[in-house]
Amino acid sequence: MSHILNFISRVCMSAVFIAYGIPKLLHPEMVANLGATKRLMAVVASGSPAPTWFGYLIGGIEVLGGIAIILGIKTRFVASLFVIYLILVTYVGHPFWATGDAGDKSNFYKNLAIIGAFLMLALQGAGDHSVDGRMSASREV
Repeated sequence: MSHILNFISRVCMSAVFIAYGIPKLLHPEMVANLGATKRLMAVVASGSPAPTWFGYLIGGIEVLGGIAIILGIKTRFVASLFVIYLILVTYVGHPFWATGDAGDKSNFYKNLAIIGAFLMLALQGAGDHSVDGRMSASREV
């Protein structure tokens, strides 16, 4: 039963990344208009607009990472990368302490919960119902 719950958790954790990553891949220029991207570009590029490839990069990270988590491919590694990615996105993208924005505060704390879930997944792994689980079972035979 715990392996089924692990799978359901991976699907739930990935849904937000896939749902928000696909539009970024289809319309990468929209990433340049996000508040988080504007704040990042102010720091790293003196406020220049983000290049189109940046939208593809962010969309690709979210969609491919989400799919990898659902399927359980290199789960501990991908979950660890998501933790790093989310720390950066949360700090740069939702600094409610600086903006005073209620939406930033809500997204900041939502991201903290997602970070916690990915930390548990990085420690626990994907379980039996995953590519990782199948690969480990085939090595034991």
